[in-house]
Amino acid sequence: ICCGLATFVTRQAGVGDVIQYTMAQPSLGSHYVEFSIALGAIVALGVVLFNITQGKLPSIHRSSPVMIPISIVAFTMIGALAMYFPEILGNGKAGNELTFANDITWTYALGLFGSKWVAILLALAAGAYGGRITPSMMLGSTLAIVFGTFWSIAVAPISLGMAAFIGAVAFLGLAQKMPITSCVFMLELTRFSVEMFFPIALTMGTALMVEQIVQTKLKTSK
Repeated sequence: ICCGLATFVTRQAGVGDVIQYTMAQPSLGSHYVEFSIALGAIVALGVVLFNITQGKLPSIHRSSPVMIPISIVAFTMIGALAMYFPEILGNGKAGNELTFANDITWTYALGLFGSKWVAILLALAAGAYGGRITPSMMLGSTLAIVFGTFWSIAVAPISLGMAAFIGAVAFLGLAQKMPITSCVFMLELTRFSVEMFFPIALTMGTALMVEQIVQTKLKTSK
C-alpha cells in the first residue's frame, strides 16, 4: 500500500518517472546463459573480497580529531586517482553510463574497477557513509566488462553491454543485501525489457550460492 501510494503521488506530481540511464537496451546475443552463470561466480568472489577489505578499515569515530589528517590524505589520494580515471568521482553514474553502452576498453574498465574500489575504501576511512548503491553498480559493471572481454576471446562472443548491466545488478544485490530489489530496481532505472530478467536471475542465483559457499568456508577456516 505504501509503495503504491508513493508511486501514485509522485506520478501525479509530475516527478518520479525519469529514466536515469537513457540508452538502447543491449542485445542478449548468443551464449549468454553459460556466461551469466560464470559471471555470477566472479561477482560473488568480488563482493566477498570487497567486504573483507572494507572490514579491515580502522574503526575511528567521525568526531575524533584524527579524522582531520586522515580525510585530507584520503581525499587527496582520491583526487590523484581521478586525474587518470575521472569517472570515479561522484556516485559512479558516469562509469555506469560508459559500461552499459560499452564505450570503454577492458583495460580502462579494469583501471576504473581498481580505482573505484580504492576510492570507496578511502572515502569510508575518511568518515563518509551512505550512498553505496551506485558505487556498487559501478564495481559490478566494470568487473563484468573485464570478465566479458576475456570470455569473448576464450569461449564465445557475448554482448559486453549486457554483461555490464547484469554484473551491476548482481554486485549491487549482493553488496547491499538486496538481491530481489536490485533486479527490479535496475530495470526501472533503465526501462530495459523484462527479457533481461532471465540472465539477471541466472547471474544473481549463481552469485548468491557461491557467496554462501565461500563465506561458509571462510568461517570454518577461522
